[in-house]
Amino acid sequence: MKAVMCPKYGDASVLCIADVPLPEVGPQQIRVKVVASSVTKADTMMRQGTPWYARLALGLRRPKHGITGTGFSGVVEALGADVSNVNIGDVKVGDEVFGESGLTFSTNAEYVIVEQDAVILKKPSFLSHEEACVMCDGPLTSFNFLHNIAKLKPSQRILINGASGSLGSAAVQLAKAHGAYVIAVCSQSNHAWMYELGADECVDYRQQDLALLNQQVDVIYDTVGNLKFKQMQSVLADKGLFMSPVLSMNLLWHMMRTRSSQSKRAAFSATGMISPSQLKKDLKTLLSIYEEKTLQNYIDCRFDLKDASKAHDYVDSNRKKGSVVLLN
Repeated sequence: MKAVMCPKYGDASVLCIADVPLPEVGPQQIRVKVVASSVTKADTMMRQGTPWYARLALGLRRPKHGITGTGFSGVVEALGADVSNVNIGDVKVGDEVFGESGLTFSTNAEYVIVEQDAVILKKPSFLSHEEACVMCDGPLTSFNFLHNIAKLKPSQRILINGASGSLGSAAVQLAKAHGAYVIAVCSQSNHAWMYELGADECVDYRQQDLALLNQQVDVIYDTVGNLKFKQMQSVLADKGLFMSPVLSMNLLWHMMRTRSSQSKRAAFSATGMISPSQLKKDLKTLLSIYEEKTLQNYIDCRFDLKDASKAHDYVDSNRKKGSVVLLN
C-alpha cells in the first residue's frame, strides 16, 4: 500500500510517499481502508519534532512511527478474530467508520490498523468522509477544553485566539451554542466568516495588542499557543482561566504555580491522551450537535495523498481556515 512516510524530523520536504506492506490484522484489531485523513497543526509540529521535549514520546532522533497522521475516515476492510461488538458496537466489514489512531499515527495511508478499544465509531450518514476525518481534531479538542476543562457557562465571555483554524472555528460554534459571549481573534479577512459562525465580536491580532484589550473575559482559549499567561492576566476576569492545547515550558510553569489558586489560573490538556472511552463519549455528544447543524466542519483544502508535503506546507503557512484533508 502507499503511505506518507516521515523518516526524519524537518520541514515538509522530508515527507515521501512509499510502498509499504499491507498491515496484518491482529486478533483485537480492525483494518480500515482509508478514504480521507487529516493534516493538522499538531501533525506538522510532530513532523518537526517540536517542542523538543515531545521527542521523548515521539522518538529522540527520528519518529518512532514512520507513517504520519492521526485522524481518519474510511471503510472496515477486515476484523480480527477476537474483535468484540461490545467495544465498538455492531461494526462489520464494509461499514463506514471514523476516528483517530493516537500515538500510533499511520492514518495518512491507504490502510490503517486500529485497536478495537481505540477511538473508532461508525460514521453517520450526515457526515462526509472529509468531515469525519477531522472530527477528532478541532471539534473534539475544543469540546474537551470548553466543556471538560473550562466548564463554560452560558453568558460567560470567552476570547478564542486563532479562531479561524480547525480548533478555533469549532470553538466559536460550540461556545456560541452554549450561550457564551464569543470574541474571535483572527485576521481581518476572516472576520465575516467568524460572524457567520456566531462570534459576537472580532479582533484583528495585527491591529490590536491582545494584552492591552480594553475588556475582561472569563476564559482565554489560545488554540495556537502564541500568547503568554502573564501578559494576558489583565484581560482575565477574577477567577478567569487561560488554557491552551499547545504546551510550552512557560505554560507548564504557570499551570503548576496556579494549580491551587482561587484566582486566575492556567491550564493545558493533551486531548489525545484522554481515555478512548471518554473521547468516544464526547464524540457521540458532538455528533448530536453536528446533526442539529449547530456545528459544521469547514474543509479549507483537499490534497491527494501523494501531495502530503504540499498539505504540510500549507498548514505551516498559517493561512488555513478550518481543516486540511488528504484523499485516497
